[in-house]
Amino acid sequence: PTGKNPVVAAILSAVIVGVGQFYNGDMKKGAVMLIGAVLLGAATAGVLWLALAIWSAFDAYQVAKGTGKMW
Repeated sequence: PTGKNPVVAAILSAVIVGVGQFYNGDMKKGAVMLIGAVLLGAATAGVLWLALAIWSAFDAYQVAKGTGKMW
């Protein structure tokens, strides 16, 4: 994605899983991450939500920077 700030993308995904992917224009990956975080977070009392939030933030940063791939 051109013109996207990697730090903003990472912060958005750290706060709400998948939103950084939406910011980057990667709707499919953002939806999968958001739905996964809600379902797995509820099933594991938030433990897997934290893991997905970290992965989502890292991925959003990499994609916005141009070193990661969109789906």
